[in-house]
Amino acid sequence: MFGDFLTLKEFLKKFQGMKGVTLLGIGPVTKMTIMASLQVGAEYDFPVFLIASRNQVDKEELGGGYLSGWDQEGFLSGVKELAEQTASFPKVVYFCRDHGGPWQRDQELKEKIPHNEAMSLGKKSFLADLKAGFDLLHIDPTKNPFLREASDPIQIVIDDTVELITFLEEKRKGMNLPPVAYEVGTEDIQGGLTQSSRFQEFLTRLKKRLTAKGLPLPDFIVGQTGTLVKFDSNFGFFNPDFAKELATIALENNCFLKEHNTDYLDEESLKMHPVLGISSANVAPEFGVTETKSLIRLSYLVPEGERFRNLLAEKVFSEKRWQKWLPDHLKSAAEKDNFQNNPALRNKVTVSCGHYYLEDPEVKTAKDRFFRKLFSEGFDPEREVLESIKSCIVKYVKAFNLKDLNKRVVSR
Repeated sequence: MFGDFLTLKEFLKKFQGMKGVTLLGIGPVTKMTIMASLQVGAEYDFPVFLIASRNQVDKEELGGGYLSGWDQEGFLSGVKELAEQTASFPKVVYFCRDHGGPWQRDQELKEKIPHNEAMSLGKKSFLADLKAGFDLLHIDPTKNPFLREASDPIQIVIDDTVELITFLEEKRKGMNLPPVAYEVGTEDIQGGLTQSSRFQEFLTRLKKRLTAKGLPLPDFIVGQTGTLVKFDSNFGFFNPDFAKELATIALENNCFLKEHNTDYLDEESLKMHPVLGISSANVAPEFGVTETKSLIRLSYLVPEGERFRNLLAEKVFSEKRWQKWLPDHLKSAAEKDNFQNNPALRNKVTVSCGHYYLEDPEVKTAKDRFFRKLFSEGFDPEREVLESIKSCIVKYVKAFNLKDLNKRVVSR
């Protein structure tokens, strides 16, 4: 955390019982998204939660991350540096690990590395989070590729969750670090928590194990409310009745319900979140997609932009990362390799995954070139891109009733 404000644990204690508000977790998909979130956080006076995945931010020895190549310490110092560049400094930023733990890097999952090795790598990543000063750690061992073969997958998830929290608490106390908040569960179907009975069972069994070992109970639990992000849309079916049921179960267990994959939901569904008791919601790809769409739009204003568009598409299709964002009905088409040759599909993939490559040196050079041309013609393309992302974030700020939340929490 930085900023003269409450620690996250203190904030959550005051936030407990506050109705009509949903916290917003912002995925730091690009540096421009971070800058936009810092500015909006300052302008609307709410706590900025930056939720970094292991693919975005991690130790170099574990593969690093696509966000400026930052490791955990680089992430915190980089955000602080960006904050110092803003006209108005945000009151507080909380640094959060999103989907931390074993198999959470794409390569680890692809290779189906053994359980012990995956847990060891997950612990190394978490320890770096702890040392860097992260405020919230999402303990998520549910990507385990061997879970489907287990007779009781929930038990394995619980065992791994308890092992990871035990490890972290021993290290935290040994280094005399302040308490951190914990998030558990997952929105993934493989996690096995897509039914309220299983959700309740997981939470009950986990709390029993943690209590027996004298470990802290989770502050957040992730629940599947029906959302599902693919391409640049939400292909899920948001279920308000189920969301309310999960929120009630979480509340009865002194826990906050967190929704993932909130991106691209319609305005009325977003406004429903605080009413239903969804305490927190994560949004990530939508902000990166907003930036990419804005860049592509601006690139059409000058001839120099063509190089940027073509290069960005080439980078996207140079890897297979984009395929994980495909809707099920298009997966077979991807195998036939007809996406790159179809202009409409090529653009769809590029806008959906282009943000992964905006830090690529060649892409940055091409972008800077057409930006300079736009500047010479009286445009301020950087500001226009920034304002596009800010508008997207503000949509959530308003729907989630976040304006002046810092003042409201402190006064409780």
